[in-house]
Amino acid sequence: HDNNDDQQYDITSSIIDITKPVLQEALETRIGTSSLEGVRPVVALPPLPPLSMNNNNNNNHVNNDKLESAFQSFLPSNTTTFVPEPVAAVWGAEVQSLLDVSSKDSGPVLVVDVGGSQTTCTVVHKYQIQASVTLPHTGGDLWIQTLVDSIVEEDNDEQSQYYQHDDMAQQRLYQAATMAIAELNTSTQVPIHIPYITMNMKTREAHHLETTISRGVLEQKVQQRLQHILKTELLVVRDDDSTTTATTTMFSPHVPPPTDYTSLYTSVLIQLLESTHMTPLTVKHVLLVGGGAKQPLIVSSLEQSWRTLTGQGSSSSSNADNNNNNNNNVLVIPELAKRSDLVALGAASLPSHHEYDPQQGIVIP
Repeated sequence: HDNNDDQQYDITSSIIDITKPVLQEALETRIGTSSLEGVRPVVALPPLPPLSMNNNNNNNHVNNDKLESAFQSFLPSNTTTFVPEPVAAVWGAEVQSLLDVSSKDSGPVLVVDVGGSQTTCTVVHKYQIQASVTLPHTGGDLWIQTLVDSIVEEDNDEQSQYYQHDDMAQQRLYQAATMAIAELNTSTQVPIHIPYITMNMKTREAHHLETTISRGVLEQKVQQRLQHILKTELLVVRDDDSTTTATTTMFSPHVPPPTDYTSLYTSVLIQLLESTHMTPLTVKHVLLVGGGAKQPLIVSSLEQSWRTLTGQGSSSSSNADNNNNNNNNVLVIPELAKRSDLVALGAASLPSHHEYDPQQGIVIP
């Protein structure tokens, strides 16, 4: 997360240690060999830092050169293609018939990618990155951590203090919270039962955790935590050891500072449009992707934000058959499964004779 070479080396080494055996296992499962001979790897990476509008001190991306070097250490350099994640998402959405951006007169696409640790908003036009903003601490992990903290707080005070000293209990809490978050995508409340999570240190008896999580209550707590993150992390510029309150280049100076998801999206999208000299009416589509984008609050907040910017009623579409690709300003919300997989689907479906060039986009011979 900083410019320390040793730390970046550790990060890229971790990529090799984790990705290489997983890739080999996948190849053995699918084609019966771990050899990469005849395989065309496509690696989707975050938008390149030079195109990012983030303040340097708040940019959590590892340098993409380091990432590419890590992958090229075990992937064939002459056949490996690196493509930005938002471009892969747009390509994947087109392959899935969710939108059409291949025509010469096609307008830009705003890609809102809610990942695990962060949210990235990017303007993509003709498969090229025009501008990008990354918002750390606003992804799906925010929901999981909020739920874990809520569960611990609701458990009796004497017992909750033991969780922080019990690694296994913490792991089971995170597993249960992750599963509950997934269920809350389609349910309004979810019961959580974790038997034998830890021991009551006074009675020496096993402690069982029983609780029910309401989506509405969790959304309130997430919004509160997001507001705290905005005030303490995203709406300040840090210079060495000093901290001065100021709106960073992530947000538009022409609207009030964001306080929740809706105002967050509104401010970031306005900033992106202004930086690229565009207006909401020139945007072809807004595409929502990412594993952290499955919560109804994320969808409704982006819908409300886009309605505010366009002055139109809801124009969202989650069904490719009902999506009129000839209309501008359509908010494209893929079904839950595709929402988290579009980047991977886009990378996997890139034809072998297509390449990616930062200045030209996807090069089609």
